[in-house]
Amino acid sequence: MPLSIPLGALAEHDFRRYFVGQLSTQLGNRIAPLALAFAALSLPGADAATLGLLLAAQIVPQVLLLLLGGVVADRFDRRAIMIVADLTQFATQLATAVLFLTGAGTIWHIVLLQFAFGTASAFFNPASTGLVKQMVSAERLQQANSLLGLTKSLTGVVGPAIAAALFAVAPAAYGLLVNAATFLVSAAMLSLIRAVRGRAALSTTIRADLAEGWREFRSRRWLWVLVADASLYAGGVAAAFAVVGPVVSEHSLGGASAWALVLTARSIGAVVAGLLLLRWRPARPMLTGRLLLLADVPFLLCLALPTPVWSLAVLATASGAMQSGFGILWRTAMQTHVPDRVLSRVASYDWLGSLAVAPVGLVAVGLLSEHAGARATLLGVVALHLATTIVVVRVRDVRALTSTPPEADVDGTGQDGADSRTTAARR
Repeated sequence: MPLSIPLGALAEHDFRRYFVGQLSTQLGNRIAPLALAFAALSLPGADAATLGLLLAAQIVPQVLLLLLGGVVADRFDRRAIMIVADLTQFATQLATAVLFLTGAGTIWHIVLLQFAFGTASAFFNPASTGLVKQMVSAERLQQANSLLGLTKSLTGVVGPAIAAALFAVAPAAYGLLVNAATFLVSAAMLSLIRAVRGRAALSTTIRADLAEGWREFRSRRWLWVLVADASLYAGGVAAAFAVVGPVVSEHSLGGASAWALVLTARSIGAVVAGLLLLRWRPARPMLTGRLLLLADVPFLLCLALPTPVWSLAVLATASGAMQSGFGILWRTAMQTHVPDRVLSRVASYDWLGSLAVAPVGLVAVGLLSEHAGARATLLGVVALHLATTIVVVRVRDVRALTSTPPEADVDGTGQDGADSRTTAARR
């Protein structure tokens, strides 16, 4: 299959198997939060605080263990690590469903199981970033990331609908059984990947590996600037969308059904972005991607003002498309410009930056909205978003980064040994 065909990445056998596994788990992961929420609320004495505790139980181990997960993924066979993580998540979701269905467990049993689920994610996510680069040729990296992005956006459209149909005929805990089964599918697909070589353990210590990962991370200004920016985005724009959006919808848009329409529109926009980036490869991906995020501004402004829900849905489609597009370009840039030997460690800093600030932002935005009002909160978030955009695009390394690999990494060794900022400047 020629490289010019957008689905060319699926011609690579190992990636095709990985794609099927990820499509399965992404569908299950769209069903699981709804299943977990409604199953938990069926427990005696459960309330919103209970749901917050369960969500925190998934996030906390990721924040604590992501850096270790990056070290392990760079030391050992990434495929094997991901299989173990999938089997762990299969076991935790299966056990959680059984406890709900039999009534044999307490909320603390569920919390411990979800903590184990989050621990597995801390090892799976950094390994997955590195594995994609190992499976796919450089020319098809963006195609591969676009296809993986499509699994998230497509399942974001159909997953809640499947969950609603399932819950109409069975207890919510059955959604966790479906989620558990999808992790088995992913583990099976990963086990069929053969072209990726296993990685021998390094002779260095974990502390030395962490230090090397940090040096590689901070030596690339475009990288740490954008991770810092992503942290503020998660604590600002994303938090406002998650917390203030439903409140505005409840008071002035028509309630849950109206907000469901907005969420669906965002997912449709993400599908459009994934399809577009199967073909379009911007020459300056990070500058382009960061400017695309300005599509959030009109959506947030109209959310702060009296706006018909259909108009918001149109703006949400554009916002979802631009956010998804940035994510695709971002993952491709990391895989292109970071050497394979340290890629998972560098990716772990990215994951950590995205997760660590999000809980703080959710709380802060919620409190600000309660005291200052939804409109003032949204306007403040817009101001922060515009200010960070100006700062980021003024960074020369962000503007200069290209879509082609560093010169020293053209031979495919992954040992670039040089700051990609210097390479970008030479171009």
